[in-house]
Amino acid sequence: MKPLAAGIKGQLILALVAIILASNLAAFLGNVLVTKTTFDQWIGQNDRATARNLTQSLATYYSQNGSWLGVETICTSGATPAIGTESCGGTTTTTTTSPW
Repeated sequence: MKPLAAGIKGQLILALVAIILASNLAAFLGNVLVTKTTFDQWIGQNDRATARNLTQSLATYYSQNGSWLGVETICTSGATPAIGTESCGGTTTTTTTSPW
């Protein structure tokens, strides 16, 4: 009888270990999914805010200058200028001919 009890005990231990491993794997995958979703939402919000700031900067630039000449200072600087300023970083470049 002793070998049968030892066999059942071993099976129960293996089953318990399998349940623990499966629950830990499920928790890990759930955390990864939630983290990825939250990060993607944060990136999306940041992209929308950047687009909104760039839109405002471009609108201000066009209303102040009446044309798009020199707008590359906004588009190539890597940062949007403050609203009401004409260029990024205090430098102004002028273009005499349009590249288009």
